[in-house]
Amino acid sequence: MMRVFLWKTDKKGTLWYYRSVVNAFRERKVTPIVEELKEVVKQLETVAN
Repeated sequence: MMRVFLWKTDKKGTLWYYRSVVNAFRERKVTPIVEELKEVVKQLETVAN
């Protein structure tokens, strides 16, 4: 069974979530896709501010 979690948050909370996901992935293993995700999150932070 698949569970879907929805939450309401602002831009700051959403960006925190994505940064946390990147950090969790990087703790396991740094791969090209994780580095790509890190760069995308950086771009989102730049646009959001």
